[in-house]
Amino acid sequence: MGGESFDMHELTRDDRARFGLSTLLALALAGWMLAGPVRSIEAYVIVADLLTLAMLLSAIWSAHHGYPSLRVVAALASALATVSIAVSITGDDEAVVRATTAALVASTCLLVPWIVVLSLRTHPRRDLQLVFGAITTYVILGLVFAMAFDLAAAASATPLLRTPEGVADGTTRDHVYMAFVTLSTTGYGDFTPYSGMARAIAIMNALLGQIFLVTAVAAAVSTFASRDRGAR
Repeated sequence: MGGESFDMHELTRDDRARFGLSTLLALALAGWMLAGPVRSIEAYVIVADLLTLAMLLSAIWSAHHGYPSLRVVAALASALATVSIAVSITGDDEAVVRATTAALVASTCLLVPWIVVLSLRTHPRRDLQLVFGAITTYVILGLVFAMAFDLAAAASATPLLRTPEGVADGTTRDHVYMAFVTLSTTGYGDFTPYSGMARAIAIMNALLGQIFLVTAVAAAVSTFASRDRGAR
């Protein structure tokens, strides 16, 4: 990224980073993965893949045309989404389908905060878009850890979670629920980590969630509030 630069005169104030759509798509993805119908695993995976790709493309669009290499990121993500959708349609092994989708969602979600930070660093904002960027990244943290639980379930021979029915790996929806309950440190107790791998993921989930919440999100809201007071 070091060799690329923006011409500040090319962009108007309204052109610069706008992350409201990315926030809505991140929430929609989390909601779908948590509550979407799973009678058809193909439909569940395809919608999740498309929402993931749309979230990434909206973040790239928000970053605007100043970083040509983001086009390569968009092309690679589109290719990965196509592969994941193809696997979900043609694959007979549900574990492989889930692992492929988890890998796509996790890798794509990790790119979005990088794009948000990149864009806001180049075009510092002190308005609601800064808050949207922070919220998008917070929701993505939960999704990334949900996919980490999903991948751990596929890789480990030990059951991942202790559930009301006993120990089990759990479904993708269980993992999304577990990740966001842990991220917010709510801790209802209906799902708890059982294996050592699950406990390690849960600890990192809780720590990073709280660190991000009390630093980045709080700083974004404080900056926006101070700008608003200054304007009045």
